[in-house]
Amino acid sequence: MKRSGRACMCFLNPESDSEDERYSRSSNDEEMQRRDSVETPPPEAGTILSASAIAMHHNHEKKRDKERERHKLREREKHREAERQRERQRHAERERQRQRERERQRQKERQRQNEKQRQKRKNK
Repeated sequence: MKRSGRACMCFLNPESDSEDERYSRSSNDEEMQRRDSVETPPPEAGTILSASAIAMHHNHEKKRDKERERHKLREREKHREAERQRERQRHAERERQRQRERERQRQKERQRQNEKQRQKRKNK
C-alpha cells in the first residue's frame, strides 16, 4: 500500500484552485455542470491518507457543496426578481389601461355635455 503525501487528491492539479475560483464566481449552469464533471473522486481505497489529508478532502467537498447551494440560491433569486419585474410591468400596463379608460369616459362625458349645450342653443 502506498502513502500519499498530498492532503487531498483534488489538489493534484496546481491550477485547480484558480479554476475553482473562476467557476465559483460564475452563476452559469453550464459552467457548474462542467465543474461537477471535472471533480476528482475521493482517494482510491488502496491509498492510505493521513487524518489531515482526509479532513482536507472532506473540507474541499464541503466547499464545493456550499458553492453549489449558493449557486442554486442565486438562480432562485434571479427567477424571483424576474417574476417581480414581470409583475411590475403587468401592474403598470393595467394602470395605463385604466388611465386610458378613464380618459375615454371623460371624453364621452364632454361630448354629451357639448351636445346638450348645442341642443339648448338650438331650442332658444
